[in-house]
Amino acid sequence: MSKPTWVAQHDELPSHVVLGHGDPESRWAKVGVLLRESNHPGASVDVVDTLAGMHGAEEGLHLTLEQTHGMKWADVDLAVEGVPRRFRMIGDEQHWLAYREDEETWLFVHARGIPPRSIDLVRVDPRDYLTDG
Repeated sequence: MSKPTWVAQHDELPSHVVLGHGDPESRWAKVGVLLRESNHPGASVDVVDTLAGMHGAEEGLHLTLEQTHGMKWADVDLAVEGVPRRFRMIGDEQHWLAYREDEETWLFVHARGIPPRSIDLVRVDPRDYLTDG
């Protein structure tokens, strides 16, 4: 497995880490993990708004909260460690975003030019990819 092309960290805490593969100008996939319980007291995340907003931003759209919650999400199976797992997905074969809610995290994949059926996610330690400063 090759190292990611880019890495993003949402904040100074390891609560939201995204590993990206591919060419940001053409075919790419971003795989992210977002902790459901943040270390910020009283903080909460609207995962549908956050992820639909990411999808819309790639299309140059500025979506309202009502629009993100009005989007039609479909069920799709993506492989996780070789085992099909149920995700919720928006988009089409060319540009899609899918997420699943686990006990402690939201796992998401955001892709352009890569079919969902070709994805097989594997667990990695994000500390291997994050750098100080």
